[in-house]
Amino acid sequence: MSLNGTNKSEAAIRLAIERGVRITLDSPGEVATVLALTSSGSRPALVRLRLRPGGETLAGPSDFSDRGESIAGLAAAYRPGFALADAERAARSIVDSGSVRLVGTHVHLGRHTTSLSTWSGVVSDHVRQIARISAVCGGWRPARSTSAVDTRSAAVPSDKRSRVAEPRRSRRRRSGTHRSSHRPCVPACGNTASTAKASRSNWSPDGPSTGRPAST
Repeated sequence: MSLNGTNKSEAAIRLAIERGVRITLDSPGEVATVLALTSSGSRPALVRLRLRPGGETLAGPSDFSDRGESIAGLAAAYRPGFALADAERAARSIVDSGSVRLVGTHVHLGRHTTSLSTWSGVVSDHVRQIARISAVCGGWRPARSTSAVDTRSAAVPSDKRSRVAEPRRSRRRRSGTHRSSHRPCVPACGNTASTAKASRSNWSPDGPSTGRPAST
């Protein structure tokens, strides 16, 4: 779980810190807020920095523009975040604080193009940015997951943070039968069992049969 958005209030940031929620920081002002709220050392804040997307592939035109504007220009005008030099300074202040834990980075870019080469360039540039931040922060690396970070009595017990919820499976099995999960749609009203049986036998690509289902 993470707290995102460019209009985060101090109260929202404080609550996220208390609950162990990861916070995406969008500006130097938010970094200062988090550092001030954690100065007492009662609980560390888990944060990540929003980095501005970059790379040579963003020089191409955006599908959102009728005037041929570049993806880079529109992304810079629309989305907040840290330029690399500012991100390096912010990351250093966070790592040195001892009260805030930098667990990762974040980059956002709207669907400006369907070109895979553009997205490959964005990912490559983001990796380069992470490497630069790592270098100025003494070898810092993003956490693989927030469950691997010590959150000091987080709201969710440690033994449950990495547990993956799986859909429940029915314990009842019909002997000698196996049915595919790809089933035709059945009407939402009427006798479900008889209607489903009739639908399986009368179904066609043009829709369910309009005839009356056979009684069972």
